[in-house]
Amino acid sequence: MVAPRGLETDVDRESVRNIFAHNLIQTALILAFVGAPVYLYMFELEASPTSLATHAVEVRFAFSNASERPNAMPGADMVEDVVSDAWIAFARTGNPNHPGIPEWPVYDLRRRPTLVFDVESKVVNDLRPIERQAHERFCLVR
Repeated sequence: MVAPRGLETDVDRESVRNIFAHNLIQTALILAFVGAPVYLYMFELEASPTSLATHAVEVRFAFSNASERPNAMPGADMVEDVVSDAWIAFARTGNPNHPGIPEWPVYDLRRRPTLVFDVESKVVNDLRPIERQAHERFCLVR
């Protein structure tokens, strides 16, 4: 991740990342609570040596223009295929599942399934529970 001014350490960068993730999880919880089908994902591939898994980096993968960059990381082409196919499936059907990824369940309040996009994509239940629980102490939605 290219650190904004003042975010020079891994701890600083991880703190910012957790804030973004927490807000997304809270949105998913609210939508799931009211019965909306929600598919939560986390993009974990380091896109290049200078652009780690930062906010919105997955968009270039969704539109299949990440792997041709000269500084693309190994495996970027594989991740590009699964992300792009998930976005296409979601746009067509409202469900991002396709044969290139593990079964991606709708987000629910009990399991909290999250698809982690990486060279080997996987579904993780309750991704980063320690960070989630820490944020929940200061939040109204539980």
